[in-house]
Amino acid sequence: MNRGIATFTLDYGKCPPWLFERMVKLGREMVRALVAEYGPDEFIKRISEPVWFQSLGTVLAFDWNASGLTTILTAALKEAIKGEEQELGIFICGGKGKTSQQDSYQIYHHAFFFSRNGAWSVVQQGMNTANQTARRYHWFSENINDIVCEPHAGIVTQTLENQVLDLSAKASGSTRTLSVELIEGGYNQIMKDIKILRKHSSELSRMVAMQTANGQLSLLELANTEFHSHPVEIEDFSKSKYLEKILARLADKKPESYENLLATEGVGPKTVRALALVGEVIYGARPSYEDPARYSFAHGGKDATPYPVDRPTYDKTIETMKRVVAKARINKTEKSRTLEKLEKHQLAF
Repeated sequence: MNRGIATFTLDYGKCPPWLFERMVKLGREMVRALVAEYGPDEFIKRISEPVWFQSLGTVLAFDWNASGLTTILTAALKEAIKGEEQELGIFICGGKGKTSQQDSYQIYHHAFFFSRNGAWSVVQQGMNTANQTARRYHWFSENINDIVCEPHAGIVTQTLENQVLDLSAKASGSTRTLSVELIEGGYNQIMKDIKILRKHSSELSRMVAMQTANGQLSLLELANTEFHSHPVEIEDFSKSKYLEKILARLADKKPESYENLLATEGVGPKTVRALALVGEVIYGARPSYEDPARYSFAHGGKDATPYPVDRPTYDKTIETMKRVVAKARINKTEKSRTLEKLEKHQLAF
């Protein structure tokens, strides 16, 4: 499965009706042209490419660096193909999700693009209110290998975070495995470990797990430079009764894999961060803290960046795209008729 991520500043403005109307019109012609030339599956694949998606949004004149590009572009495309889904062979569903990522970007936008042939792409967007940015996540159905390990095909961002708990990284494999094992050990055992962390919560930033030769674990104090502060420290982890409730539910269900663990109702960022913290501090399974993140102007931008939208040029582009699509349809029809004639000619012999 290929996936990508893009990060942008939060945008609290609204798309003016005159711009959205043009986005729908130009978007409709571009979708028609792409599907006619490459087919519906290729369109779905391109939607999963964060840079291509971003470029499409800027071609349609939305702000290149605003979070609104994701939601408005999705809405414009959805409106653009309305009534033509069967003919184009592509479908778009949209909504708000209740899931979240582990890099402090809470998901608030979730759109699902799929073709008649079964290809699909998911476009999600999360918000980080602390630094006023949004990050976009792309999923693609092709070449599904491991949904929880190294899933990203491309990540685009304006700002790299200093510390991101990336539990999808290959380097976090031991953390994922240990998280499942901790749950398998039962509620009492996991709570015993958590109580140890609560007792020493003020010293977590300079403690690391050490395992002695006889298998006993001890907590060793080190300089701050030797231990990376865990993101869970910023949460009220030590007093969370809800976390205990979720851990009890997990212990009851005993998920067989990390994927199943994540799919358990109620499991969110606090739960997986808590399990990662226990795994790192108590058992020495250190996850990756590197941000996995790795981006076009055509008609101006809604907020006049880099210049106001050139409406006459925009309308001219729409008309040009209409002619291109009409020509492509005529050529396709003529080609089909030629093939039919050839087949009839061959049958005559």
